[in-house]
Amino acid sequence: YDVASNSYTRSQGGAPHTAIVDEAGNSVQLKPKVVIALIVPYSIVDNSGHSGYSINGSGTGYIFQDGGVTQVNWSKADRTSPIEFKDTAGTVVPINPGQTWVTLLASADKLTYAP
Repeated sequence: YDVASNSYTRSQGGAPHTAIVDEAGNSVQLKPKVVIALIVPYSIVDNSGHSGYSINGSGTGYIFQDGGVTQVNWSKADRTSPIEFKDTAGTVVPINPGQTWVTLLASADKLTYAP
């Protein structure tokens, strides 16, 4: 978490995760304002080993924003419905405006973070 920009610097494979941002090929490290980790059902969907994650239904998740983390229950009725996030008391959790990074995990034990 970067306090100065109120964002989360993203790494991948032990190195900064960057994106090209202009025609000259300049790149910057991705720094989303919000990171959402959803725990969802996972399966192998074919003989080639492709992964399948189901995001219709409900489950638990974690929303990281403003330097903190909120455990949530998420729900999504069907393919065209938005995902709704509620805290453990059942209150809708607002998401800060700005870039949001969403990651799907098969199990909560795959998630590690420093509070």
